[in-house]
Amino acid sequence: MLAVAVCAMASVLAACGSGGADGGDADGVAATVPAQVRTDVDALRRDPVPIALPKLEKSPPSGKSVIWLGCKYPECATVTSGIEPAAEALGWKLTTLRPEVTPEAILAAWTQAVAAKPDVILAIDVLPIQAIAEQLDDAEKAGIRVILTAGPTKPGEHGVDASIGSVAFRKANATAMTEYAIADSGGKAHILLAFDPSIPLQLSVRDAAKEAAATCPGCSFAELEVQLAQAGKTIPGQVISHIQRHPDVDYVITTGSGALGVAQALKSAGLGKVHLVTSNAQLQDLAEVKKGLQAAAIPNEEISVGWRMVDAAARLLSGAELPEDLADPVGQRQLFDKANIDEADLEHAWDVPDSRTAFLTAWGLG
Repeated sequence: MLAVAVCAMASVLAACGSGGADGGDADGVAATVPAQVRTDVDALRRDPVPIALPKLEKSPPSGKSVIWLGCKYPECATVTSGIEPAAEALGWKLTTLRPEVTPEAILAAWTQAVAAKPDVILAIDVLPIQAIAEQLDDAEKAGIRVILTAGPTKPGEHGVDASIGSVAFRKANATAMTEYAIADSGGKAHILLAFDPSIPLQLSVRDAAKEAAATCPGCSFAELEVQLAQAGKTIPGQVISHIQRHPDVDYVITTGSGALGVAQALKSAGLGKVHLVTSNAQLQDLAEVKKGLQAAAIPNEEISVGWRMVDAAARLLSGAELPEDLADPVGQRQLFDKANIDEADLEHAWDVPDSRTAFLTAWGLG
């Protein structure tokens, strides 16, 4: 779920072309951009490709009832924009709940969803599994299919059928943000990750970012614990306060809504040297890159994550197998910064091409 001021592109290209060995970093370590990091960042700029899906032997059943436990943040709205047309195409009745991102509100929404006895529950996986274990067990007893997203829960735990856009997906996002900072800085980035340790999947984000930063001997890595429920409220001030205490920080990385208001706060505080980078990037993040407020934004599959969640349910309700690469896909993402932001669509949410066609064809509805 970040904003960045970018160096002149000529400087960036010069750093990459020379292997990033222009100067040193903390403790006198020579700045170096690992070759794999340069390769990965170059790959991140490429356009996405259509999703490959195995065809179902028979069309999924129609008339099913689905409850989607989303949230009030932009990334949830983007996922919803995939779930809605997918459910409509299958002739399924969809009910959407948007609880606040607090344990009490999410738990109440789960209780409400299970009590309604739908055929399928789609939900963001933001609470520890123990917190909703009773609701999940009740859903399993009632024969309700449960498809989660954005969490660490593995298929099979408490009757969960699939976990899409989860650990593998978010780790790839965290690695992408960190490697961008390494490459952009010429191997001497002082990185600050803003993350919410109360959300289980955010711990995977932290671990992946930390691991990627460790490949850069001239870089440093620090963590700032925040509450994503305070996105756009207290988080910007926390980031500014940390940087004022640690003025060597020059890259802030975060995911999705964690970036809300951070770019403006950095500008107001006169911290133009600090580069903000976001994954799970939304349209407002791309717009901030265009304005020079963020250094880079990395949107990833979110519309098609909605389609993927419905696809998992459709396969299971059709009696088909759910391959691992569809139950927990790594997904696709694309990096936009000053070098290629003019190629970005600033009017429509980023997604892989032809998602609708790919899924409808796989369901025999194309």
